[in-house]
Amino acid sequence: MKKVIHILLILGTCAVHSQVDRTIGSSQYKNTNSSKGEKIDPIERSLLYLKETLNLDAFQEAAVKSYLTENFTESEKANNILTNPEEKRIKFDELKRIFDEKTKSILNPKQIKIFEELKDKNKTKEKKKNKKEEEN
Repeated sequence: MKKVIHILLILGTCAVHSQVDRTIGSSQYKNTNSSKGEKIDPIERSLLYLKETLNLDAFQEAAVKSYLTENFTESEKANNILTNPEEKRIKFDELKRIFDEKTKSILNPKQIKIFEELKDKNKTKEKKKNKKEEEN
C-alpha cells in the first residue's frame, strides 16, 4: 500500500511540473507592448521613432504620418496581389524610395543628414542579416 501511495505521489508531482506556462515563447514574436499587452501600431511606432530621431515639428510629423500610412497601405496591397517574391521586392524597394523622397522634401539639411545615416545603418543591418541567412 505504501508503494502505491509513493508511486501516485511521484506521478502527481511529475504531472504538476509538466504543466509549465509556455506563453513566453510564443508571445515574444507578437507586436505588443509588453507592459500593457496592447498591440502597437507599426505606423505610430515608426512615426514616434522618426519624430524623436529627426526632431520633427508638427507639420513634418503630420506629413510623415501621411507618408507612412500611404506606404503601409500600398505595401499591404502589393503583398496581397503579387505572388512572385522578386516582383514584391521590386515593388517594396520602389515604395521605400518614394517614401524616402517625400520625407526628404520636407526635412531641413540637418534632418536629411540624420535620415541618410539611418538609411545607411539599416542597409548595413540588412546586409549582415542576408549574409547570415546565406551562410545557414
